[in-house]
Amino acid sequence: MRKPNFAGFARDDSGAVLVYTATAMTVFLGMAGMAMDLGYWYWSQRDLQTAADSAAMSAALEMARGATPAEIEARAKDSAGLNGYQDGVGSTLVTINRPPSTGIHNTDNNYIEAIVQQEQGGFVSSVLHPGNMTIAARAVATLAGAPSCVIALDPGVDGALKVSGNTTATLDCGAQANSASASGLTQQGGNSSLEAQSIQVTGGYSGSNFTPSPLTGMTPVEDPFAYLSPPAIGPCDEPSGAPKVYPSSYTGTVPAGVYCGGLEIQGADVEFEAGLYILDEVGLQMTGNGAMTNELGGVTFYFPPTVTGSGGNIAYIAGTTEVTLSTPTTGAYDGILFYVDPGADPALQLALKGGTDMALTGVIYAPENHVEYAGNSLGNNTWTSIIANTIQFTGTSYLATTGFIGTNLPLALVSPSLAE
Repeated sequence: MRKPNFAGFARDDSGAVLVYTATAMTVFLGMAGMAMDLGYWYWSQRDLQTAADSAAMSAALEMARGATPAEIEARAKDSAGLNGYQDGVGSTLVTINRPPSTGIHNTDNNYIEAIVQQEQGGFVSSVLHPGNMTIAARAVATLAGAPSCVIALDPGVDGALKVSGNTTATLDCGAQANSASASGLTQQGGNSSLEAQSIQVTGGYSGSNFTPSPLTGMTPVEDPFAYLSPPAIGPCDEPSGAPKVYPSSYTGTVPAGVYCGGLEIQGADVEFEAGLYILDEVGLQMTGNGAMTNELGGVTFYFPPTVTGSGGNIAYIAGTTEVTLSTPTTGAYDGILFYVDPGADPALQLALKGGTDMALTGVIYAPENHVEYAGNSLGNNTWTSIIANTIQFTGTSYLATTGFIGTNLPLALVSPSLAE
């Protein structure tokens, strides 16, 4: 009987490659799995940071309104929840601290901190680390930012705040869209862009040409001019049934008063006298190559509930050589340039398309109507604020609040900003 050759078996290395390969594959797969876990945690941390930023900004806005600590905390946690991280659901924990618990502002009550953390499991790392990993993000906000100059009030429509076409909208202030729609803020067209001190939306946004990146899940901003009372409307200075027309041949002043048929400037060079203009029926229509200014003093254009507009427009400014209009700095309508009564037909809009140069200094207030702003603004020497149901930028525009010299810029226009 032949004896087994154990010595030969020991010297046989024909299966070693398989053993080495299996070992190497195990190491390789382990490294790939760890990389996958790290990538997953990285993306989770980015989402957490968005939720923390939004929570801190919402908390700062509540601070501006004088909310109680409980109200501030509740609103901040709601904001984190809108971004997918609801406090107390699963392992998610949202903590609000005023002043911040750490950092350079940890003794200053003007700053508030949001910390969002959640336990995350791993696909491969759990073999080496049986417990979950805790991922956290932190943000600190304050009210030291620039005031908002653009607020779209509609609570749910797509594109409540929109930039389109070849728009370049530059805001030396903040922008807010109250819409809870997933596309409440939209950017259409590869050449359109919106740059602001801060950009906030209650829902979500579509498009990419935003600077900085919009904060989602933000607290809706209340209508800051809801307190306004419409003016008493006296007898007609100009009769109803047809607008008062200033043709291209006219050069001179336009008196304040009640225009029951509305007002049309057809290429005239006009100087508006200081005061209140009540514009019914066709509202305010400006066309041609004239100039509209008000060097004689501040003006407010009020559109009553009975205004019918022309071509769907309550106010229409287009094709003009120069438009330089500014608001009063005292009185009941201090700061208000255009005031559309909330009772006006919401299907009507303000189309402010300018021309070579347009500078509208003051608040454009249309709480139930759409505003299309096409710019070609005179720029840095102006301040303009648009508070409307929906807002669309369709041309080069510059808006700011830094030049405001009246007293009627309410606290609700203050924007929070991220400090850490």
